[in-house]
Amino acid sequence: MKKTIKIVGVIICLLVLLYILFLNLPKILGLITKDIGVVDETGLELNIESIPDSDNGFINLQKAVLLIYVPVQATGTPSIINDLYSGKNWDEKLTEDIVNKNEQSLLEFSNIALKNKFQNTAYNNTTHFSPDLPLPSLNNWRMLSMISSIKSQTLLNKGKNNEAMEEAIKSVKVGQLITDSNTTLIEYLVGIAIKKIGLDTIEKVKIKSNFTATELSNYSSELSKMFDTKKGLRSSFIIEHKMREYQIDQFMSELKNKKSELLQEEFLSGFAEDFPGI
Repeated sequence: MKKTIKIVGVIICLLVLLYILFLNLPKILGLITKDIGVVDETGLELNIESIPDSDNGFINLQKAVLLIYVPVQATGTPSIINDLYSGKNWDEKLTEDIVNKNEQSLLEFSNIALKNKFQNTAYNNTTHFSPDLPLPSLNNWRMLSMISSIKSQTLLNKGKNNEAMEEAIKSVKVGQLITDSNTTLIEYLVGIAIKKIGLDTIEKVKIKSNFTATELSNYSSELSKMFDTKKGLRSSFIIEHKMREYQIDQFMSELKNKKSELLQEEFLSGFAEDFPGI
């Protein structure tokens, strides 16, 4: 019986020592390998300015998302909004109903297009980019843009070509604001998708309208100002990097705490005294 207890004790001690060895593996490897120098992160700073809510298009977009109306449909069936946007199963009465019931959300969408600034308020703190920060409702961002496109197509069907074009351009403006801001990569890609919805709608309006050369030139001039500067893409990679960096720092901090707790255990105090470097 005593022999069995000794064997079990030896096994436990060996496992504990192996665990301690694992915790100190970076130090051990440091004796035989050379670590890289301090990484120069010059240029990885984010230019985040303080934007009042009244000037921030993000605030309007969050309000608009809460006001979206989508017809109830059976689970697993294709999205009604997506079908109408793409021109499938077009139903004039249904589209009118959707546009009318989204009057308030579309008003907020129009307000965004009038803004010059867009900043997700979760990224105002440049020192705390945690992967746990909640993402906004990105699917509803796209949904709202498609509803705006549906409105543009209903205006087009009524012969209101200029109003249809102005509505379509709103999605391009909103998408531009998002892609020019400090966002995560997924938010940047959603901004690109919203911009594409607007450009696709503009193409539909252009084909079915008889705009004069002057009108087309004016629209072209307006759209030419909304090109992708890649500013937002650069910021998104920096934010993603800072999130991974924060996650690693948290992991290393927890690992050190676990190590400290382990060495404070009574049955390991002797090892800590004999091996102070552990």
